[in-house]
Amino acid sequence: MKRPITNNITNTNSNINTSTPISTNSGSGGGQKRVTRISHLRKGQQQKKSKPNPCVLMTGVITTILMTFIYLVTSSMHRTMMEENAAYEEQQMRLYQQQQQQQQQQQAQLQAQYHGSHGNSNGHGHGHTTPGQMLNSSPKFITVVLPSVVNPQGRQKRLASIAKTWGPNSNAIFITHEDGEYDAHAHDGKGQTDHGVGGGGGVSVGGSAGNSNGETKHRDRNAEQLGVNGNALGEEEEEEEDEFTSLYPQVLKVPQSVATVDEGVPRLHYVMETIVQKYNPDYAFFVNDHTFVIPQHMCTFLQKYGGGSTGGDGDMNSGSGNTHLYAGHALKPKGPPYAFNSGAAGYFLSRETMKSILQKQNQDDLDLDGNEKQHEHEQETTDSQECKGERKWLQGNPGLVTANCLKKTMGLDPIDTRDELGRHVFHAYGIVRTVKGDFDSWYISKHETLNEIWGEDEKFHYELKSGKECCSPQTISFHYVEFAETMALHATLQKILNVGGPSNISNDELQKFMLSVWPTEKRDIGGYSHNLPPLGKEDIWDDLLHVVKSIAPTVPFTGC
Repeated sequence: MKRPITNNITNTNSNINTSTPISTNSGSGGGQKRVTRISHLRKGQQQKKSKPNPCVLMTGVITTILMTFIYLVTSSMHRTMMEENAAYEEQQMRLYQQQQQQQQQQQAQLQAQYHGSHGNSNGHGHGHTTPGQMLNSSPKFITVVLPSVVNPQGRQKRLASIAKTWGPNSNAIFITHEDGEYDAHAHDGKGQTDHGVGGGGGVSVGGSAGNSNGETKHRDRNAEQLGVNGNALGEEEEEEEDEFTSLYPQVLKVPQSVATVDEGVPRLHYVMETIVQKYNPDYAFFVNDHTFVIPQHMCTFLQKYGGGSTGGDGDMNSGSGNTHLYAGHALKPKGPPYAFNSGAAGYFLSRETMKSILQKQNQDDLDLDGNEKQHEHEQETTDSQECKGERKWLQGNPGLVTANCLKKTMGLDPIDTRDELGRHVFHAYGIVRTVKGDFDSWYISKHETLNEIWGEDEKFHYELKSGKECCSPQTISFHYVEFAETMALHATLQKILNVGGPSNISNDELQKFMLSVWPTEKRDIGGYSHNLPPLGKEDIWDDLLHVVKSIAPTVPFTGC
């Protein structure tokens, strides 16, 4: 008998390792059977490897079903939230429009009463004046709205938004160079803005007002062609015009000889002289058309500082503009011995201070009565040069010339208008940027040397504040506010007033309202202002909502 031969067969593809003895006796047929068995083993292993795992399949199916369910539920919730938000915004907008219409009617009634009690001998009210006519009753204050050098193309829209918001109550006077800069009739009370805010009309001061019989009124050529809201003006519409025409804003057109940007000092001189002669207000608040103003707080401020530059006794009648006042957001450049108030944030001048500036400027020219001045002292000529800004570069910086004039000829500095917690009342940036404390470096540096004017500030060091402490509750102004943001901020403050004060509106409700009215496009916000923060920035939103509530007036404006 022959010894069996053991043959180790290894299949590397199927990883099957066998050690089965195979007989070399071809007659027995055993080798064929063993080969067949190995082939079957290979096929079985391949089939076992390719068969899908039922657990994996089940997991995939369940995952797919679950994701589909989550998607459907999320989509449904999103649609529901969108529909609820749209319904809420629509409801709030209707309510806001109704409230504004009621206020417009109340304003018309008050104006009718005012015209009845203050009308002149020709039957005209306070706002209708001929160029040389002195107003019968001097206002406590007026707001002079000068042209902004930023985005001049957007000025017409900014003036229109001011006329529909804070302009009437702040006794605004628009300083214009061209006839078409502000169309009073296109923006009168008959129309509504995007947010349903009715506005006042405007009356021209500089030569386009009605005549002595009141039969003609200034009308821009575009208004004559298009009419209000694009319709032709008819007889009936003109007759009803006075019903909604506010006393303010009014328009003062500057002569071309002093209207250029490079001659800002002569323009300011002309405006100041016209204001004193025709309006004779106790105080004038100088801003530009990028400024947002809260009129109620102007009255509160003047009650505190109306007695003069030293702070006064709080009695509005004690000062009455007859003592010096130069008040705003003070800045101190490094080098010059004077501080100046930011023209962007706006500043107050009393009647006495304006008259003194004009007299200094006129010392080598004419006095306020038009009589030629006789120089008795060389100092008069020096004072005139200081107050006119003889150097060319100063001609475009009338604010600096005014501050230099007041300091060198009268020893008058800006007053510190911060409140007891060091919070500013006048702001040179928009509300969102002010809350965030995102100020330019040049602006910050001009607070570092205020100790040279007012002495050391051991508690606050004249540092700008941000967050909840950025702004005094008696805030008067913000700057770099384009027309759409003017409408939105006014609507927000009015919303708080309409519900009865900040305690009657939750942060969520106020946030939702602000998001519904605030502009989102950068062109509507402006290059120097900031959009509302994203919803995820809860800390910024918390600060912003706190500030908005704190500065919101709690009573309607009734005058000072």
